[in-house]
Amino acid sequence: MKCLIDQLHKQKDTPEYEDHCGHPDGSYIGSIQWQNHNHDDEWLDIYIYEDRVDKTSICIRFGKEDFEYMSHGSIQNIICSQSEDSKLALHVMEKKGKITFVRND
Repeated sequence: MKCLIDQLHKQKDTPEYEDHCGHPDGSYIGSIQWQNHNHDDEWLDIYIYEDRVDKTSICIRFGKEDFEYMSHGSIQNIICSQSEDSKLALHVMEKKGKITFVRND
């Protein structure tokens, strides 16, 4: 049975927008459609990659212009955020992979 998010939001496995950020190969994980603040349907392209300080980082592209993206930083920021775009990105992340805990020794 599909969850409510899957029923309400179209999803796809190809980016809607050009990657102006230059993310590493293989960092795109999927796209999900939502209604933006103007109530227009738009796609969110989700990218996950390791940044320079070896943290898992998230970038969400929401438009075709080079400045139309949200860089949420670490995966923890997405998990803690209450914004709808973050919740949708987290849904795509959970469908495409797994989020794990690694103990700091």
